[in-house]
Amino acid sequence: MNYQWTEKNIKQYREASVYTAFHEKLSALAEPWLDASWTLADMGCGPGLLDFFLAPKVSKITAIDSEEAAIESLRAETDARGTTGRIDPVLRDFRDLDAGERWDAVLLAFVGVDARLLDDLIGRAKKRALLFVRPRPPIPDEPEILGAPETERHLTEQGYSFGKIVTELEFGQPFRGAHDAEEYLAELARQDEKKALEARERIVRAERPDYMYYLPKSVEVSFFPVTLESP
Repeated sequence: MNYQWTEKNIKQYREASVYTAFHEKLSALAEPWLDASWTLADMGCGPGLLDFFLAPKVSKITAIDSEEAAIESLRAETDARGTTGRIDPVLRDFRDLDAGERWDAVLLAFVGVDARLLDDLIGRAKKRALLFVRPRPPIPDEPEILGAPETERHLTEQGYSFGKIVTELEFGQPFRGAHDAEEYLAELARQDEKKALEARERIVRAERPDYMYYLPKSVEVSFFPVTLESP
């Protein structure tokens, strides 16, 4: 199931990324595995926040997502930052790529895929595939989707040459004021009232002057750089 991007959650996602430097830290993990002459495809890019950090490290990024709100946001941001020539936002489902479409490197950052699709996307990389994966509890409606342990097991069983880095990164939600916090908690309560009550108890004062409150969240990230050909 695709994540449903909206103007509101894109704004929250951006603010969380800036406040915690989450995507900047992800890019620091990925950069040593890239080359300035390479093309890179970001599969399921969302608003493309990681792409802005990686764009100076490669020749061009094709950022692919099937959510129009995410791609329109990315287009607007690339125009604003003057990175239009380095990042190409593409409104498309990466599950429907043409058979011959390949790039020097392929990036999958927290995109839920099954084993078959993972192999297909890795196969679209000429040199490296970079996989960011979180632990994933079993989901009854999507039992085939791979979490971090299942991804590692599959890569091993298929004989891929890969590395592994596991780290904990902060990626919580900042709020500029009480209204923003209450609005966030109300939306969360519509999805899960218990989680909303727990979140309310965990909100603390923000450590930056441009925000008033912060909801901490630590995220375990597994990074698998898969080498397909010697650079």
